[in-house]
Formats: sequence, structure tokens, C-alpha cells
Amino acid sequence: MPARMIPEVIDTGVHPSNCLTANMASTVAQYPPGVIPPGGGVLARHVCDNCGSVVSEDDQFCPNCGTWIDPTSDTSDEGDDYEEFSLDAGPPPSERTRPPLQVASQTVSCPSCGTPNPDTNRHCEECGARLSQGVLPVAPRPAVQATAGVRAAMAISGLLFGVVVIALLFNIFTGDDEDPDQVATDSTSTTTTTIARIPEPINILSADCSITGLSGFECRNLIDSEREYQINWEGLGEEDVVTIDLIFPEPMVVTGFVWENLPADSDRFFQNYRARSISLSTDAPNSLPLAHELDDEPGKQAVEYVSLRTLSLRIEINTAYLPEERNGRVFTELAIGGIEVVGYPAGDVVTTTTSTTAATDSDG
Repeated sequence: MPARMIPEVIDTGVHPSNCLTANMASTVAQYPPGVIPPGGGVLARHVCDNCGSVVSEDDQFCPNCGTWIDPTSDTSDEGDDYEEFSLDAGPPPSERTRPPLQVASQTVSCPSCGTPNPDTNRHCEECGARLSQGVLPVAPRPAVQATAGVRAAMAISGLLFGVVVIALLFNIFTGDDEDPDQVATDSTSTTTTTIARIPEPINILSADCSITGLSGFECRNLIDSEREYQINWEGLGEEDVVTIDLIFPEPMVVTGFVWENLPADSDRFFQNYRARSISLSTDAPNSLPLAHELDDEPGKQAVEYVSLRTLSLRIEINTAYLPEERNGRVFTELAIGGIEVVGYPAGDVVTTTTSTTAATDSDG
């Protein structure tokens, strides 16, 4: 039995398990775990208590059965044999590492100068030309492409913009040049101002009635008296027409009038005839007559009627409401309490004209 020997390890700062030479490492790699190669072995070892396999010091488990190896166990007294470590000893000739296969290298001729180059080269060793040309990268196609119509529109827009810019620059540099002999012409500005007016009672110059009123109940009572205007309605003939002409002192804009019957504080409103259907007209150009039916009620009632720039308003009474007997009495007269015209003067539209003349004398 050979003697147990532990080879001397030089302290190089490397763990002893890592101090195998290259020949030893290649030799050990050819044998399964637990078998010591001939002519040499590991520097330190353990023996598995379960299967008896030789385990390296760095292994914590047996590579054969997987049993845990106690790193503190002392194996120097056991009956395992150690082979003498020798740096000169090598593996058997039949078990030496085979040299790597040599693969024949292919050459590639340079397309520029013809010099042969290894196929691993990308550039020629002689002239530096590229030996193989790969596929060149292609830029991606743009997502949106302008059509011919869009390009034409853009070209026209650019042309128009250029013309406008040139015109502006021309006006800036040449607009101030004026003929010194030119004389400025007259300029006239007209300003029209309309004053808005609120309709109000119009001042009536006079009132003319086609049928004369009863004594004390004359036509003028319609505009300037507290008494009413009365006529004998039942005494009128078929040819008689009852008209009332209201005369204004100046052209007026008429917006309506207020018709007043007798008040309701006495029976006289029902005992007399009351105007029913009337016709309205003025002397204004393009004025059209208006027919209107009054309400059969005492007091005042408003009537809408519009006429522009008129000097008079004519009211014609066509029919009347029949009287009613009250307290055993009934009358044959038609009674009108009063008439009030509403509007404003037509002269409220004011036109102002301002003329400005500028002249420039020549230096000649």
C-alpha cells in the first residue's frame, strides 16, 4: 500500500483546491467523481461515509449518493490510499487529451484588388475595400404622402402669398410719393342722427265736424272742453256723412288715438247713441284708410293707427249702438266724450352735413 502523502502547496493567496495545474485539471476531468486519476489526485479529499466515494474538499455533498459531507471530519487516519503527487507524471498515452481539430480556413478574394483574404475579414487587408456588401437599410415609407392636388394647392397658395408680400412692400416704399402739383379734392361727410321720441298726446290746432253739434255740444268740445259733442243721430238723412277732421299745427307722426265715450257714472251713456264702426284716414302720401269697430263701453279706449308726416286726421262715423231705456227715458242723440291723438313731430329726424375742403398749393 502506498504511503499517504499530502503535497506541499505554495501559499499564493489562492485556495488549495484551485491549485491544480492545467495537466492535472484535464486529467481529473476525464474520470467520474470519486475516482482518483493515476499519477496524481486532488490536494485534499474526504471519503463519503455512505458509499465510500472520494469527495473533493470543496464539495459539501457526495456526487455519487448525495450524502452531506462533514467538512470538519478528519480523514487522515482512515484506510484510504493516497497516491503520490507528481508534477512530471501525466495521464496514460491512450488517455491524453486529443488535440483540437483544425478546420481549414476559406479565403475570399477582394472584389477591388483580387487579394485573397480570410472569410472572417470584412475588409481587404491590402486595399481596405469591403469584401461583402450586405443589404443596405431602407428608410420607412412616410405615413402620409401629399397627392398631386394637394401639392398644386400648396404651390398656388405660396405664389399668392408671395404676390401679397410683394404688393405690401411696394406700397410701403412707394405709397408716400405724391405729386407735389396735385391739389386735393373736396371731401364731404354726411351724418344723420335720428332722435327717438316716445309717443305722447299731440297738440290739435282745430276740430272741424261735418254735422253741427247741438247747442252747447259743439264740435270744438272734442278737444278743449269738458262737455261732449252731440248730434241728432235719428234726424240724419241717408246722404248725411258724419266726419271729424282734426288739424295739427305741423307735420306729425301719428301712432294712434284715444276715443272717449260718456262716463259710466250716470245712465246717459246707455240712453244715447254710441259710435260703433268708424273709418280713419290722413292726408299723408301713400296713406291707406283703416276701418275699426269701437267697443260698447263707457270711458276711454285706445285705437292703434300709424301715419307718417301728416297734418290732419279724419274720423268718419258709419254706424252706432242703439240707445237703451233707463229710468223711463231714452234719447235720440249720439254723444262723444272726446278724442285725443297720440304721436310726435315728424321733424325729429335731424340730418347734419359737414363739408371739408383741403387744398395743396404747388411749389412751382
